Amino acid sequence: YCDEKGYGEAVDYPKRQTYNEDTLTMEQHATCNPAYHTCHTFDYITCDVLEQTFDNPREHGRALDGCYEFESDCGDLAADAFCVDKGYASAKDYSMVVSQEETMTIGNHAVCDPAWHGCSTFDYITCI
Repeated sequence: YCDEKGYGEAVDYPKRQTYNEDTLTMEQHATCNPAYHTCHTFDYITCDVLEQTFDNPREHGRALDGCYEFESDCGDLAADAFCVDKGYASAKDYSMVVSQEETMTIGNHAVCDPAWHGCSTFDYITCI
């Protein structure tokens, strides 16, 4: 389950028998009917969090702007939103640089043109 979702190994997964609901196996996608079999399910599955670094992240083909919205909420909010969009909880680390190309904000998809504005982008974002 965790691997299919792009995480590390399952670290906690309390199993219990189910008496009134069908369950589905992960690998074979077979149904277990408790009327005929002893079926188990999980109360929850906790996966090991992997981190991933995205070099020069992009938004709709443009460099990701360093601000969540045009010239507003720069840094943490933009980096966190990028990571959440990629399926992670938040940004662990990032580095911002001045951009020489057009950038796009992740919040409202505004475009920053460096010919007219001081645009920033991310050199990298590490998501967890």
